Amino acid sequence: MRIIDRQALRTTARTSCLTLSLLLSQACVHAEVAVVSQHTALERQAAGEYPAREQQLDDAAIEPGPEAIPREALAASGEGGELGVVAELVARAETDDERIEALLIARCLGEAASGLLVARADDCRADVDPDELARLVARENLHRRQVWEFLSTRAEGRSVEAAGAAWREVHLLRVPCGALVEAQPGQWGPKECDR
Repeated sequence: MRIIDRQALRTTARTSCLTLSLLLSQACVHAEVAVVSQHTALERQAAGEYPAREQQLDDAAIEPGPEAIPREALAASGEGGELGVVAELVARAETDDERIEALLIARCLGEAASGLLVARADDCRADVDPDELARLVARENLHRRQVWEFLSTRAEGRSVEAAGAAWREVHLLRVPCGALVEAQPGQWGPKECDR
């Protein structure tokens, strides 16, 4: 029979535990725990948050280009420097309607029987650029035709020509006195107004 030395057993156990704890301490096991508090998509929608929709709306609201400032506001600002000069030039710029009215008075343009504008170089009393005048006439005549087409769609059975004729009757009331108007094809004369 073998006799077991209890003292040696305890020493061996202590040595084994110490060795095991040394081995475990050098094994460098680190557990990092990160707690993130983030709501689920359903919880965000229930709270009224729609990030994708909000981004789409923000993108749709972006309008590239400068913001329109009325001429009167630019002129009234009275700022000096280069911006003031630009603002003054823009404030003095004429619209197409103002230019057409001035050219009608100078007899550089005439109101044709067809309802369209016609350049009248022989009767013109002002110095104008013929190319610029041609662009202005083309732009205005295109606009008038578009208006006639729209008016013809608003009244059932009305042709574009009939809409143009009805529009011309009303438009001639706005034409300035003295402007050249074609009463009949080939018969031009100044518009007479009662004073």
